[in-house]
Amino acid sequence: MKQLEHLLKNYEHEMATLTEREGELIAKSNDCIHLANSYLNNLRIFIQEHEFTTEDQEIYFFKHVKPQVLSAIIYYNSLIKMESEANFYAARTLLEYYELQLSRIRDFSNENKDFICYYKTGSTYKDQDYFTRKPCELLPGSDAITLQFDSTFCAPNDYKVAQVLAYERLAATISTNIAKRTSILQNDESLWTTASRFHWTDNKVALVELIYALYSSKCINSGKVDISELASFFETHFNLELGDYYRRFLEIKARKAMPTKFLDHLKSSLLLKMQEELN
Repeated sequence: MKQLEHLLKNYEHEMATLTEREGELIAKSNDCIHLANSYLNNLRIFIQEHEFTTEDQEIYFFKHVKPQVLSAIIYYNSLIKMESEANFYAARTLLEYYELQLSRIRDFSNENKDFICYYKTGSTYKDQDYFTRKPCELLPGSDAITLQFDSTFCAPNDYKVAQVLAYERLAATISTNIAKRTSILQNDESLWTTASRFHWTDNKVALVELIYALYSSKCINSGKVDISELASFFETHFNLELGDYYRRFLEIKARKAMPTKFLDHLKSSLLLKMQEELN
């Protein structure tokens, strides 16, 4: 199995290099998924070309090797989905969204607590059932999704181990995001109570139109800013709650006449001011 160990070391090295690279999170996550998929296919080819000489080798492969690579695919797919959805939330509601994701991970852990305990404690007495290949057979405690894969490359619970590893990592990422966002909110609240004396006096839809215009033009931080951060900034400094600003943006997009009504009003107001000063 030296060839397998070499393959796994190469994977770990390439993945570490990729994750340390600078770049936009979703694009980098897609690259990580592509890399993991490539190595997962390499593992599939490997076991097609090499027979396991002992049952222990087969168990080790499906308990430790394959889940390590597969967990990266689950993790980065979940991360992309989460980050894409997070763009639709303002800072205050974003914390609630992150807490909801943690709650779902806790639900998974509770539903699979016996298996997780078995895996985490290094137990082996069910390994033969859990981590050796079975032709189209669903054992008690097996994940139904395993039947959707090639039975020559799938044990009853290798996917579940990958989920455990991926969700642990995702929970850590979410907890870090919550800590960062909480710190930002605390700083914003401090600014709000001590410095902000400005109030948005037009309607909220108009402000959402302005925020999306600034976001789309990439004129702030050269476009390296989330829509949620911009929304939070305006909420903080103009003393209001935008609520579901993405729904308001959909309302703006649905306008048949004057889709940029507020921006047109700003332009007209500026032109009028300039004309008055010329006269």
